Amino acid sequence: MSGSLSARRSARKLPGWLRAPTAIFVGVCIATGVAAVPAQATPIPPPCSSGYVALTFDDGPGPGTAALLDILAQHNAKATFFLIGQNAQNNPDAVHSIGTAGHQIGNHTFTHVSLDVVSTTVAQEELQKTQDLLTAQTGTTPIFMRPPHTRDQPADAAVYASLGLTRVSTNLDNYDWSDISTQESIDRVLGPVKNGDIILSHAELHPNGLAGIAATLDGLAERGLCTGTLLPAAQVNPQTNSAVTVGDQAGNIPPPPNPVSLPAPTGLTVTANAATTATLTWSPVTGASGYSIYNNGAYLGWSTSTTYTVTGLAGAPNTIQVVAANGVTHSAKSSGVAVGIPGPPTGVAVTANTATSATISWKAVPGASGYSIYNNGAYLGWSDNPSYTINPLPSGPNWVHLVAVNSAGYSAKSAGIAVGPAVAAPVTPTGVSVTANSPTQATLAWTAVAGADGYSIYNNGSYLGWSSSATYTVTGLGTGSNWIQIVAANAAGYSAKSTGVPVGASAVVPETPTGLAVTSSTASSATLAWNPVTGAEGYSIYDNGGYIGWSDTPTYTVTGLATGSNWIQVLAANAAGYSAKSNGVIATGG
Repeated sequence: MSGSLSARRSARKLPGWLRAPTAIFVGVCIATGVAAVPAQATPIPPPCSSGYVALTFDDGPGPGTAALLDILAQHNAKATFFLIGQNAQNNPDAVHSIGTAGHQIGNHTFTHVSLDVVSTTVAQEELQKTQDLLTAQTGTTPIFMRPPHTRDQPADAAVYASLGLTRVSTNLDNYDWSDISTQESIDRVLGPVKNGDIILSHAELHPNGLAGIAATLDGLAERGLCTGTLLPAAQVNPQTNSAVTVGDQAGNIPPPPNPVSLPAPTGLTVTANAATTATLTWSPVTGASGYSIYNNGAYLGWSTSTTYTVTGLAGAPNTIQVVAANGVTHSAKSSGVAVGIPGPPTGVAVTANTATSATISWKAVPGASGYSIYNNGAYLGWSDNPSYTINPLPSGPNWVHLVAVNSAGYSAKSAGIAVGPAVAAPVTPTGVSVTANSPTQATLAWTAVAGADGYSIYNNGSYLGWSSSATYTVTGLGTGSNWIQIVAANAAGYSAKSTGVPVGASAVVPETPTGLAVTSSTASSATLAWNPVTGAEGYSIYDNGGYIGWSDTPTYTVTGLATGSNWIQVLAANAAGYSAKSNGVIATGG
């Protein structure tokens, strides 16, 4: 073996203290595959001037191993492959290709078991079996391991030490194993990447990740970063939870790049704006190799030039900020600019109020070019500034809302505010009547209430709907009772509920019951039954003309019958009224 495999042989002869479970980098420059620089692009820094990162791949070998090795070769990039023993056993040629290309090979257990849920005995068996296999396949014993999912337990440290393995973690996962897009997996690396990072990918098994490796390597080069190989080190670096330093392929460790302080970008300007997209420009920052873009504080993307188009905008507000970066350090975020549709105005207040005029003000909305003013739901006027005077005020209640506007569209309405003379809550509606009725729907009307903005409709005490006029059609009526009431409302409050009216089937007086018969009797009681009546909510029972009881169903037992004849009749009832009494039947008592 040659290259980093030879380095691994020599590394295994290092003193014991230098073989602690930590790691450092020995790097190699990314020399090819850099994309053409746009006209306004930030100049690409010299190769490796920003330092080195470790590019690591888990879970191979896999279907994409050969293609991945070609991409790495084209970019003169080196990587570390943490192989699963089973996969290596099934793909010995791929393991050989990784080694002969000069890449490092690490241990990733034999069956990809999560070490945090198994005993140290199982961990020892998994790692030992993989060590033996990879040593036989490559002629070199791995000195690095990564626990699957980077999860293990403290007791496993002794297992690693017994096998001469250094545990390697990661601090930059591109999530190519998930359902994110290729571009998202690239951005997850290139946005925050800096000198000394350990990048984790699963590109051998996931086409989504493989498709982004070339662009990731190009992006690293644009930032002056090179890939490196791993060597054991003495101390753990909290940046990666693995001790890392950066060096060239020969093992020479250069001093870390001098971080140059970068000022936050200035001059951030929106040059084009729409509901879902916006284009921004800003002034270049000396020493920056590119810029990270943030929306509402969340990382959005990367630009090597001083312009960026944001896509997929949704909702409001969207506040864009830019951070200058060079692979070694980052600036603070720039001042933000609003893009997309503006958010609704807030902080609406009345600053002057009379019987004939009112002045209102509100907080300026970022990105708004002006404001539409609405009174009682109707458009009233326009203001370029967060202030407006209504003069003259229309008579009656005045309920004002605001809408922020820009080239992308309109915001939602602001919270409303009452202006003009104090408005009293409306009185209770009267004259409620049913103007059309059927078993499933009914139309109601009532006398309009002065000062009401609208009316809430209630059925059987529950809110049903709203009407801005003194009429409403209730639909979807059920077979039971439907008792409608109306409440008038305005900015000052609500009236009491109106007198109720029945609608639907319950609004029609039921027909007289038929088929009344005595189904059983004793000396002092009798049970009766009759045909059910459509629309009836229940039945009143009469004996010799006097009311004796109520039944929800078409049956009733009369008790305590008087001696002699008892003439029983039934009438049907609902919210609309009562039927006539049925034909009677004799129930004899005594």
